[in-house]
Amino acid sequence: MSDSTVDQILKLASQRADAAEVYYLSSQDTPIEFENNRLKSLQTKALQGVALRLIYKGKIGFASSTDLTRIDDLVDAAIQTAEIGDPRRI
Repeated sequence: MSDSTVDQILKLASQRADAAEVYYLSSQDTPIEFENNRLKSLQTKALQGVALRLIYKGKIGFASSTDLTRIDDLVDAAIQTAEIGDPRRI
């Protein structure tokens, strides 16, 4: 995920909500397994995801996803949760 994707999410959310912030997580794990001093397995697992918290009409909304191609859906989901969310506290 590039900075431009985070910027796109923030831009889209800011157009529809009062305020927004994006959290991004990326991790990579490479477990190595040996048996009888020989390499048994080697796998690399990568995980990435994004979370969006926003304020919409004075209420807090939140959504997260691992599908970074559907940012419109991410913003829609956060706004939907804000509609039933708690009011923002100052």
